[in-house]
Amino acid sequence: MTLNGQIFIILLIVHIITVGVFFVLKRISLSEKFRSSTLHPASIGNTGAQVGGLVVVPITLFANLIFFNFLYQVPIYVQFIFCMPILLIFFIGIIDDVQPISAAIRLAVQIACSISITFIILKSTDYSGLENITFYFGLLLPSIIMVLAICWMINTVNFIDGMDLFLVINILPGSLLFGLLYSAFDHDFVVSFVFIVFASSLFGFIWYNRPTASIYMGDSGAFSIGFILGAHGVYILAEYGSIAGFIPFAYILTDTTLTLFKRVLEGFNPLKSHNHHAYQVAAENGKSQNTIRTYCGSVTLINTLLAFICFQFDHIILWQSITGCAAFSISLVLFFRLKNS
Repeated sequence: MTLNGQIFIILLIVHIITVGVFFVLKRISLSEKFRSSTLHPASIGNTGAQVGGLVVVPITLFANLIFFNFLYQVPIYVQFIFCMPILLIFFIGIIDDVQPISAAIRLAVQIACSISITFIILKSTDYSGLENITFYFGLLLPSIIMVLAICWMINTVNFIDGMDLFLVINILPGSLLFGLLYSAFDHDFVVSFVFIVFASSLFGFIWYNRPTASIYMGDSGAFSIGFILGAHGVYILAEYGSIAGFIPFAYILTDTTLTLFKRVLEGFNPLKSHNHHAYQVAAENGKSQNTIRTYCGSVTLINTLLAFICFQFDHIILWQSITGCAAFSISLVLFFRLKNS
C-alpha cells in the first residue's frame, strides 16, 4: 500500500473511532459528570455534556504518535517534549470541567505551558523570521509576546464553546488550510498530518455538536485546541515572521479582545466568567443561532482564504499587511453588527 493509501486509512479510522467513542459516552453515566449548565460562561442555554475534548484530544494525539513512530520514526524524547504541555493543559481542562477551579490557577498553568512551548519554538527556529526585531530588542520581547499570544488563543477558543457548531465553524477551515498548506508548499508532512488528523477527529465531533447539540468540547478540548493553534501561530511568526497562523481566527480573536477591553473599561473583573461576547449578545437579543453561525462561518472562510493568500506570497510583509488588515477589518465589522443587533 502506498503512503497516501496508508494515510487515508488512518484518517478514516480516526473518524470512525471518534464517532464510535462519542456514541458510547452518550450512553454511560460518565458523561453526566461533565454536564454543562446555563451558567457556563459561553452557554446559550444549552445543557450538553462537556466531553468533546475527552475524545478529540486523546484520539488526535494517539493517532499522531502512531504516525510518528511507524512512518517517520520520530524519537520518543521529541514526542514527549511536545506532548507534555498539551497533556498538562488537557488535564487541567478535565479538572475544570468536573469541578471549576480558580481562574488564577488556570492562567498560571496556561502561562507555564506557553513558556515551555515557546522555548521549544525558540530552539527549533532561532526566531529566524524575526531577525529585525531580535537585533534591536533581543529574544525576551518576542518571547513574551508569543507566550501572551498562546494564552490568548487558549482562552479565545474556550469562549466560543457554547453554541451548536460555533467552535467548529470558527476553527475547522483554518485547521484544514494548515493541513493542506504544509504538504503543498513546505513539503512538511509531519506538521501537515497533525492538522489533518485533528480535522478528521473534529468531523467526528460534528455529528454530536450539530443542532441540537448533545455534546460540547468542554475546557479539556477548548484549552488543548487553543494551545495547539496558538503554538502553531507563534511558530509561523518565529519561522517566517508572519501572522498568517492567526489570520483564519481573526474574528474570534477580535471578539475576545474587544469584549475584554470593554469589560475592563467598565470596571469588571477580566478573569470572571461572563456571557458578553458579540455572538452571545446577538443570541440574547433574538437573532437566530443559524444566522449567527452563517455570518461567522462566512467571515471565517474569507479569513482562511486571506491566510492562504498570505502563504501563497511567501509571507511577504506587504501581503501580510493587506491580508491581516482585511481579515481583522471584516471581523471588526461583524463584531459590531452582532453586538448591536
